[in-house]
Amino acid sequence: MSETVQSFIKHAYLDKKIERFSTSVIQNIEHEKNTIPTHIFERYQKIILRFFDSTVLIKELKQVILTCYDEQKMQQMLNFMHQPNITQITQKEEAAKSLQASQEMQLFFTELQATPPSENRKHLIEQIDKVIGSSALVVNMQIALFKAITWGMRKVNPNTQNITQEQLKQMVLEMKKKMNQPIAQQIWMSMLFAYKDVSDGELQHYLTLNESAEGQLTATFIRTVYFDMHQHTTTQLQYALEAEFS
Repeated sequence: MSETVQSFIKHAYLDKKIERFSTSVIQNIEHEKNTIPTHIFERYQKIILRFFDSTVLIKELKQVILTCYDEQKMQQMLNFMHQPNITQITQKEEAAKSLQASQEMQLFFTELQATPPSENRKHLIEQIDKVIGSSALVVNMQIALFKAITWGMRKVNPNTQNITQEQLKQMVLEMKKKMNQPIAQQIWMSMLFAYKDVSDGELQHYLTLNESAEGQLTATFIRTVYFDMHQHTTTQLQYALEAEFS
């Protein structure tokens, strides 16, 4: 069972996604260094580093997968991910997110101004994002982290010392409205770059496969276990921050 889970994590690139996510959270916290008093920041950073270490997150993800493990479904999803079209395009999606790709990406978007993508290609990419659910997942994860930190740190933040749960809910609704479009645009641009060598026909086939029963099973499962891992981590983070700064 553990080998199958490991294989699933590898083929879904969940370990790579977690490593990138861990790095981004830690880097973002570093940017807060000058906005929080040093004696508070050091304790705050220590807690963040503990919860968002990539090895800790991967261990948590495995645990989440094991709690809802179904051998038949797992094999269905692995078979889906092993299809040539899925393998090739997901490899391109991952490669586009590497540090090595950043310079190439800048050049690509400079050249794109002269030769913009067709309406059909734009629509295909929007549909792929909608079917896989990438933008929605990123928004939900950022909101969960924001809620945990805002509530957990409320006693030491002059702006939120008297905040209520109802006010926090309102902040989240406003944040979600503001985030939806920019994040969708950011992911759309990343996908546009990732698919630069992929024909419209291949993209249509990729979309059709992801719309199939196996495709939806796989996409839903990946989103669910990844978000459950994140939700559990942010909940524990909130408790740890409240305990430290109450």
